Amino acid sequence: MSLISLHHADIVMSYRENSSDRAQNLYAILQHYAQTYCDYSVLLIEGDREPKFDHARTANQNVAHHFFQDDGPFFKAFLYNMGAKLSSSRVIWFNDIDCVLDPNTVASSVSSLLANERLDIVYPYNETIDVAGAAKAEFMQNPSFDCFVGVNGAALRDGMIRTGGVHAGGIKICKRQSYIDVGGLHLDMKGWGWEDIEFYTRAVRLGLQCTAAAAPLFHLQHDTIVRDFDAPDALRNNALKEQTETMPHSDLLELVERLKLFTDGK
Repeated sequence: MSLISLHHADIVMSYRENSSDRAQNLYAILQHYAQTYCDYSVLLIEGDREPKFDHARTANQNVAHHFFQDDGPFFKAFLYNMGAKLSSSRVIWFNDIDCVLDPNTVASSVSSLLANERLDIVYPYNETIDVAGAAKAEFMQNPSFDCFVGVNGAALRDGMIRTGGVHAGGIKICKRQSYIDVGGLHLDMKGWGWEDIEFYTRAVRLGLQCTAAAAPLFHLQHDTIVRDFDAPDALRNNALKEQTETMPHSDLLELVERLKLFTDGK
């Protein structure tokens, strides 16, 4: 099978190895990239007490690993924003390490961003499907999207559950400059929850052009899924999201300028 060009886009992934499942998912996704795409780079941005990524476990030669010491709550916003700062590509594909998408949808999203001056962000899916059991085991054995061809929310296989529609998390493909102009992910948000929705809300309120694609996103199940909406981090992050939804436009512009001190700083 011929490889699909991503036209020199960068893939930014944030990482903390807090379980063997998460590590196995990451290495399977990297293998999937290696056997599916060409003309791309992966910026794997790890934040932890000590580095745990093992380059020897992947045959993907397009991975650049960057480590930042951090033993606090997982700081996805910082890691994604560092990826944007390190990137020199016109287009960045932000991909959570457990998420898989139809390669043709990815390629068409990248091409659309490069060809359309008015388009800023593509959310390349319209529903999310959790993958576990035999379906996940098949992908882990041979990380090809062939495992998911023909699957959607109305035609699931054993071990798959449709968990919802577009929720702004998991995967987004952005023009790098648009991501910077919005201020990147909100650096006051740490731990699990709401940072992707807050970013989407900010982008829409600022007038950026966002679109979604009609394709499922496949989420590889892992043993550390904890979505505690009442946890202190989640409550704080939700409060920040609600502020972004309701603050006066002048305050929103001030917030963006503050956030851009990091994303647009040299």
